[in-house]
Amino acid sequence: MIETQQIFDNIIDPQSAKKTIQEWALVFGVSEKELSQTVNQLIDQGDLALSRKGKLVNPQDLGLYKGSIFINTKGHGYVSIEGNEEDTFISASYIKDAMHRDIVQIQVKVDHGEKFTSVVRVIERHTTTMVGTITLTKRGWEFFPLDVKLQKRYPIIIPKNIKVKSLDMIIARINSYQPLKFTAETVLGSSKNVGMDILGLLIEHKVPIDFSAQTLKDVELVKENVPFEAGREDYRNHFVVTIDGEDAKDLDDAISLQDDPKGIRLQVHIADVSYYVVENTALDKDAYTRGTSVYAANTVVPMLPEVLSNGVCSLHPEVDRYTLTASLLITPQGQIEDIQIHPSMIHSKRRLSYTYVNACLSDETLLQEENQEYKDFLKLAIQCSDALNQRKRRMGQLDFNTIESKFIMNDGEVVDIVARQGGRSERMIEDFMVAANEAVAYTLKTMQLPALYRVHDDPDPERIETIAKLAAAHGVTLKISKTGVHQTALQKILTAFDDSPLFSSISTLMLRSMKKAIYSEQPLGHYGLALADYTHFTSPIRRYPDLVVHRMLRKYVFSNRLDEKMFQDDLKAMPKIATQCSLTERRAVEAQRAVEDMKKAEYMIKHVGDVFDGIISGVTTFGFFVMIPNSVEGLIHMSTLHDDYYVFDHVNMRLIGERRRKSFSLGDEVVVSVTGANKDTRTIDFKYIKHVKVKP
Repeated sequence: MIETQQIFDNIIDPQSAKKTIQEWALVFGVSEKELSQTVNQLIDQGDLALSRKGKLVNPQDLGLYKGSIFINTKGHGYVSIEGNEEDTFISASYIKDAMHRDIVQIQVKVDHGEKFTSVVRVIERHTTTMVGTITLTKRGWEFFPLDVKLQKRYPIIIPKNIKVKSLDMIIARINSYQPLKFTAETVLGSSKNVGMDILGLLIEHKVPIDFSAQTLKDVELVKENVPFEAGREDYRNHFVVTIDGEDAKDLDDAISLQDDPKGIRLQVHIADVSYYVVENTALDKDAYTRGTSVYAANTVVPMLPEVLSNGVCSLHPEVDRYTLTASLLITPQGQIEDIQIHPSMIHSKRRLSYTYVNACLSDETLLQEENQEYKDFLKLAIQCSDALNQRKRRMGQLDFNTIESKFIMNDGEVVDIVARQGGRSERMIEDFMVAANEAVAYTLKTMQLPALYRVHDDPDPERIETIAKLAAAHGVTLKISKTGVHQTALQKILTAFDDSPLFSSISTLMLRSMKKAIYSEQPLGHYGLALADYTHFTSPIRRYPDLVVHRMLRKYVFSNRLDEKMFQDDLKAMPKIATQCSLTERRAVEAQRAVEDMKKAEYMIKHVGDVFDGIISGVTTFGFFVMIPNSVEGLIHMSTLHDDYYVFDHVNMRLIGERRRKSFSLGDEVVVSVTGANKDTRTIDFKYIKHVKVKP
C-alpha cells in the first residue's frame, strides 16, 4: 500500500503533469479503487482538488484555501490560512453555515479587479454545541443562544433523561446547521444563579472549566514543604520581593537587585513550575489544552489547579520557593550583559502592591517611614528601570499605556467600573520582565535550542497611513519610508499627543494597526518591543509557552542532556505547540472581552438616562463611539443625529455635516446621555447632547 504522504507529495509537485485518478493509479501501480479512497480523503480534507477536466490539482491552483475561520460579533469572518501573514476577510453574506473557528475551505476569485471570497464548505466542525437559556412557551421549549450572532429563539428537543426548568442555562448539541436545530445535552443551572452568566459565556467560548479526574488525583500528592536542592543558587538571604496587584494570588515573579561596578545586577526570579508539572502527565495535558489562565471580570479560570497556581508555585512571602532566575547586568545605558540563567531558591521578604509602591514614589513622607533595606531596593529598582527605558526609547519600543477596566463586584453584580492605567511601579516591573524575556530568548537562539518565541510582525500599511493622515491634520508628521515605518517614528507620534485628549484614541488606533503577536518556533523578532529576540519566560503559572521555555532550559541548559532523539522530537513538537498556544490565547482574549462587554452593558442598564462627559474614541461609517470616564464605551448611531446629513471623512477620522459642516472627530470631548443597554447583545447606546468645548 502506497503511503498517503507520498501520493500527496507527488500530485502537488509543481514539476508533475496534471493527471486524472486513473492516470495516477497507473503511475503508482495501484488499482483505481484503492487510490480513489486515499484521494477522496485528501479532497475531503481540502488538501487536493479536482479540476473541471477531472485532473487532480493543488487546491490553490483553483483559488481554494483551507484555514480556521474566526467570526466577529457582526457575522463577518476572518480566515487564518497557514503560510499567509494576513487573515482573509469574508463578508457575512458568504459564510454559509460555517461557525466560529470551524476549519473551512474558501475560494478566492477576482472579478473586475476586485477580490471576492466565499466559504465553499466546512471541512471540520469546531462548534458542535452552544450555550444558552431555555424557555417554555406556547410553542413548546425554545432555546436562546448566548452567541450574539444568533439572537433569536430556536425550537429544541428535550430528551426524557434531562430535567429542565424555564430559564435554565444549558449546553445544547447542534443537530443541524442549516437550518439550526438543537437538542438539550447538559443543564448548568438557573440562569439567575450568581455567576451563571459568566460561566455560560466561558463555556460558550470553549474555555475548559474542570480539570480531569487524574489531574485532581495527582495534585493531592503535591507536598507543601520545599526542601533545598543541590544545584540551585540560594537567594534566600537576598532582599527578594514581589510587586503585584492587591488581588493577585498567582505570584509568578519576584525581583532582587544589587549595585555592581558596571551597573546594576537585576535578578528576575520566576516560579519553577516545570519542577511540578511533568511532561506528558494528565496535569501537563490539561495545561496544554487550556494554554493560559482566563481572567474575566471577577472570575479566574486557572491553567493549573489552585494547589499549584495559588499554592506551592506562587511566590508568597516568608516561605521558601523553587524558582528559575535570570540574572542580568544592566549597564547605565540600559544594555543587557552577562546573562546567567539557573535554577534557584528564594524566600520572598515582602509582598508589595503596585498601589503601595506608587504611593511611596509619589509621597516622600511615606517612603521615609520605610526601613533602609526597602529604600535602597526602591532606589536601585528605579535606576535600573530608567536605564532600561533609555535603551527602550533609543530602539523605539512602543508604550501604548492602554486603559483597562476594573470591575467592583458584589455577589455577582457589578457595583462599579473603574478605569485603570498602569503607574510607575507597573511600568518598572514590565521593564524587568521584558528584559528577562529578551535575555532568555537570546540565550535559546544562540544555543540553537528547541524553543517557543513571542513574535510580532510589522503593522498594517493601510492603517498606518490612516494614522499618518490623522496626525498630519493635527500638525504632526509621521515619517514612512519605502520599507515601512520604524518604531521610533510611531514612538514620536505617541509622545507628540501625550498630553492631548487625542492620546487614548491615537494609541488605540495604533494598537489596532498592529498585527497580532503570536507564538512561533522561529525567532522572528517583536516589532512592538523593537527587539530581535523575545520569548515568554516570566509567567509559567498562567501561560503554557512559558512552561515550555522552562522545560527546554531545564533539559538542555541546566541538565545538559545530549539525547539526540529527544532533541529532534522537541524540535518537531514546537510548531504544533506554538499554534496551540496562539489559538488558546486568542480564545481567552475573546472570552474575556465577551464577559467584560456583557458586564458593562449590565451595569449601564442602571444608568439609562444619566449624563456623562466623554471622549470620542472611534469614528465609523455608521456613527461614533464615546468612552466615558469609567472606561465604558457606547455607540452614538448616525441615525440619532437629526440636525444634518453626516458623512464619514476617512482621512481625518470624523463625521462631518454636509450643510452646517459640524463635525465629530476622534478625541473630541462631548456630553452624552445613556439611552439603552442590552446585556444579551452586549451593546450600549448613547445620545449626543453637546460638545464640551465650542469648536473654532
